[in-house]
Amino acid sequence: MRAFSGGRARSSVLGVRSSASIRCQLSDARYPAPVAIVYGYWAAKDPTAERVLIPLLDVLQSIPVLGFMPGLVLAMTALFPSSHAGLELAAVVMIFTGQVWNMAFSWYHALRSVPRDLVEVAELYRLSAWQRLRWVEGPFATVGLVWNSMMSMAGGWFFLMVSESFVLGGRDFRVPGLGSYMSEAVARGDIRAMVLAVLAMVLMIVVLDQFLWRPVAVWSQKFRIEEVGSGGEARSWFLEWFRRSALGRWLRRRMRRVRDSGGGRMKRESRLDVLSARPARVLRVVENPLPRPRDYRDPAFLELVDYLHEVIVGHEIPDVPTPLPPSESIWERLPDASTSEIIGLLEYLDARGGRENIFRIAAETSREFGRIIAVVKAAEMLNLVETLRQMVVISSIGRRFVQAGLEERKALWREQLFRLRLFQSVWDLLLRQPDHTVDADLVREKIIFAMPEEDYERVFTTLIRWARFGNLLDYDEASNRVRIRSERVSPVASAG
Repeated sequence: MRAFSGGRARSSVLGVRSSASIRCQLSDARYPAPVAIVYGYWAAKDPTAERVLIPLLDVLQSIPVLGFMPGLVLAMTALFPSSHAGLELAAVVMIFTGQVWNMAFSWYHALRSVPRDLVEVAELYRLSAWQRLRWVEGPFATVGLVWNSMMSMAGGWFFLMVSESFVLGGRDFRVPGLGSYMSEAVARGDIRAMVLAVLAMVLMIVVLDQFLWRPVAVWSQKFRIEEVGSGGEARSWFLEWFRRSALGRWLRRRMRRVRDSGGGRMKRESRLDVLSARPARVLRVVENPLPRPRDYRDPAFLELVDYLHEVIVGHEIPDVPTPLPPSESIWERLPDASTSEIIGLLEYLDARGGRENIFRIAAETSREFGRIIAVVKAAEMLNLVETLRQMVVISSIGRRFVQAGLEERKALWREQLFRLRLFQSVWDLLLRQPDHTVDADLVREKIIFAMPEEDYERVFTTLIRWARFGNLLDYDEASNRVRIRSERVSPVASAG
């Protein structure tokens, strides 16, 4: 064959065949994602359709692609006997079926596992189905869809090579591409051509990774909602270069102009929705009359910022605690804060003279502001700190706690816990038992009845963590029982 008659001709044919394969792969990659998104969305949102679509999807993905390949190729060539269109269409179908099922499952499971907090936010703002998909469900599912698309394309290379080099009996169904090039090289025993084909495949995969998949994967990381782990952040040199390039800046300006056309952005920024520390609750809607462009040193802008700070801090950490109605059944809402976080706050304040601005605490500790509020509220509930607008001040008990040894810290901690109705009620419940132990589900039920709007499992976990530090209670997960850790500890003894 002329393709292998010389080194220069061999390289020329290899370049043409490689470009044909990568063109086919990129062209076919356009179809699985839209189908997977529609299919997965339909199954996730329609319970009736879900009972049919998910089992059907499971059956379809279990059918090996190579099992129906001969029949598919024969059928397509019969439809287009005088051209390569049938063979190319068969390759498209094979690559499509090899990719779409995995992507559809990923999208479906992501839509079904959207965190409850995000769902509540969507319900609070009364988002339409399209707005929910665009602003909540789509971003949440993007990371999984990108990674599954990457893995699906990796499998697509195999099916593409097979379809390009397919021979059945005495009939040759090969189409121009890297697969047919390799097939011809093997048939002729041309070792150099085989090595060049392998190198070309490696080069195509590396190019696609560096210029397509890695930038897309790095871009998708902005949609992650879990805390960042200890590993390094993923980077893409091409994405960073593109963002700094003139073309990247021009595209961003064009997108901003399209997005802001019709005054949409001005309408959104004319009001500010101040959310509470609890998800999906709006504290106050604040009008934003400041015109654009805005000077961040302007007194009106600084006044608006101070007002927003006062709204947030004044609600979450009021100067004067809100009086509760007199009732023995009122249980305190325990903030989601660990003992180590509370102790860390006290030691932080003690090292800075006993007081600090809450916004500076969040900035210097690199913690989320809502998390800092929860820790401050927990410390204030235990009388370890006091709050005055934006200032967090360590109390006399808190200063004693910081200066004390471990055992004295535990004693002070127990004393503050017994001031809380929640711990008193659980303690009394345990004392009434002959063995001073109860089933943990009974404690959970009491929490549910006393605080039906709270996450009972979170409150139970916080209760156990705080009580363990004070050597009050212990929880055995194997037997699911809560017990008094030391019978020598009692409210009377602790208070004394």
